[in-house]
Amino acid sequence: MGTVFAGGFVALAAWWFLPGSVFGKYGGWIALGGIGVSVVSFLVKLLHESSAYDRFDACQYELETALDGLEDAEAEQAKLDQELSLHGGPVALRLQRAERHLAELERIIPVESQRQEAAQEIDSAERRHKFGGRKARRGAARQFGRLASVRWACRRT
Repeated sequence: MGTVFAGGFVALAAWWFLPGSVFGKYGGWIALGGIGVSVVSFLVKLLHESSAYDRFDACQYELETALDGLEDAEAEQAKLDQELSLHGGPVALRLQRAERHLAELERIIPVESQRQEAAQEIDSAERRHKFGGRKARRGAARQFGRLASVRWACRRT
């Protein structure tokens, strides 16, 4: 752009200082074209720089927005870390505790299954004991009835 601008002014200067010798009778038109090209190149450069400034401002705005968002996110992270520390500490520490608790539960599982088997055996033994007690009472009642009938028969004779 600068070359075109400078070329336009060179054409104007050539017509101004040497009006008839360099370009002949077309020197005025060439100088006018040089001025036109210079003005157009100046406007193109001005618009290009204006566009660059606008893009720069947009980038600055996006950067400020991103930094504000980052500050908000850091503040929220600090708030959440504080809340987590009130409820048992950071997530990593809580995860370690949960893993230890899980390992302890896995260690207890065989003991729990043994306890359940023992409880089932106890229930079965209690049922057998109740059934055996009923059977024994029935048998005792039967024997008592036999003895009573023998006693009654002995009294009659």
